[in-house]
Amino acid sequence: MRILLLTRNHVVREFIELVADRIGALLEVQELVPEADAHAYDVLLVDDCGTLLEESMPLLGRLQACQRIVLYTQAHTLHEMFDLKVKKPFLPSDIQSILEKRVVTKEAQAQEQVLHIEDIAEIRSLLEGEGVEIISEEELVEEVTVEAEIVHGTMEEKLLEAVLEMKPKKIRKLLQGAEVTLKISFPKEER
Repeated sequence: MRILLLTRNHVVREFIELVADRIGALLEVQELVPEADAHAYDVLLVDDCGTLLEESMPLLGRLQACQRIVLYTQAHTLHEMFDLKVKKPFLPSDIQSILEKRVVTKEAQAQEQVLHIEDIAEIRSLLEGEGVEIISEEELVEEVTVEAEIVHGTMEEKLLEAVLEMKPKKIRKLLQGAEVTLKISFPKEER
């Protein structure tokens, strides 16, 4: 985990350095707002002292992906720009528990991903080995277009013919996520 701390207070600096050592995080401490890369940090800690809060606003806009935490003494409207607010005085253990929760949450999110690219490739190869035909969406669209061009008649007739000749799996793939409206009209009988 990479942490950027913006502070001019030596006590805050020492507390956060202690926490970073405990959890094995890389800590960068700055007294002036740096021109930071948007993906360089996982956590931004801003000590609301002097003009540092106002000066950090452009950095907050660039560091949208990281967790943004303000360390404050008195409430300020700019604190709403941060993900978390920690009132001073605080203990190193307060910050440590926040950062440890972030690590646990990130690990849980990583475990939520059901299939990895390697798994998908392995499943495809197994299915193809069983004789199951796997086609891409582009191939499916191309097949429907080609089949529709072969059949003569109106566009609706071409589409209907193409769908009727397709296998059920291809139809499900084609209609996945689509809203289908079916309208049937009968010609009036003459008497």
